[in-house]
Amino acid sequence: MALVAALLKKLSRQTRQRPRMDLIDTFFNWTLLKGALPQLMQGLGITVMLGIRSIVLGLFSGLLMSLLRLYGPAPLQNVARIYIEVFRSMPILVLLVRVYYALPFVGIVQRTV
Repeated sequence: MALVAALLKKLSRQTRQRPRMDLIDTFFNWTLLKGALPQLMQGLGITVMLGIRSIVLGLFSGLLMSLLRLYGPAPLQNVARIYIEVFRSMPILVLLVRVYYALPFVGIVQRTV
């Protein structure tokens, strides 16, 4: 019993000696933010660039597929119909996982910054 009391006393002393971290120190560390701001801005630029490219590519490929499905020759109409049905019926998470794990097999490797 004395051993337990001694351990609890020692543990309570150790917890009192730790520096107290409050909400401001933990989540609003301005020094850390100033150091990471260039990387965050670079990531924001990459995200915006990828978003714009994806929108443009999606717009043109969707327009092409819709025109092929409506006005293309019969074989291309069937190809467009199958392509559209596959991507409309596949959940987005499954598509993302397939793309993420399939790209290295094709030779496209992710860059790390």
